[in-house]
Amino acid sequence: MALTHVLLFFHLLGAIGFFAGAAVVATLQHAAIRSERPSEVYALLRLAPVGAALVGLGALLTLVFGIALAEHEGLDLSPAWIQAALGLWVAAMAVGGYGGRTARHARHLAAKLAAEGDAPSPELRALVGARVPLAASYASGLLLLGSSRSWSGSRLEAVGHSTSDVPSNSLLLSWTWPFQPARRRRNAGVRSG
Repeated sequence: MALTHVLLFFHLLGAIGFFAGAAVVATLQHAAIRSERPSEVYALLRLAPVGAALVGLGALLTLVFGIALAEHEGLDLSPAWIQAALGLWVAAMAVGGYGGRTARHARHLAAKLAAEGDAPSPELRALVGARVPLAASYASGLLLLGSSRSWSGSRLEAVGHSTSDVPSNSLLLSWTWPFQPARRRRNAGVRSG
């Protein structure tokens, strides 16, 4: 297996880990919004650090293996599409960190209120359902998705294909298309460039 395939595998594994962790955190956050008692909110939000750790690990893998892949392919970090992808990655981490901080405060308040009698609290409900941090968390995922989409289209052009060479709009297919054997591309009705 070529080094390019290994680097791409771990880069994609990081992206999948990031989005899987974000899905876990979002699911727990939305369940906590619907919960009334602080003990219920705490039971849900105490699992959020697992998803957040998966987000962090996935983000690290995408960054490290993405840069390694670019370097291995003979690209430095100066092309605009690489700088755009890195900029969107940094913005995603900053915005996501802001969104996660509010959930962390809500988890600590829920633990405190659960220990003090478990009575519903307007302060906790406001903290769990705060719209700006929730929007920031969603924006983080969209920024990283934009970063990956920017990378995949430019990556195709860097290896001599245009995005019209890809027979589907599938994001995963557009990432892996340049690495498929020429025979498979010919069988799909695309010239093997």
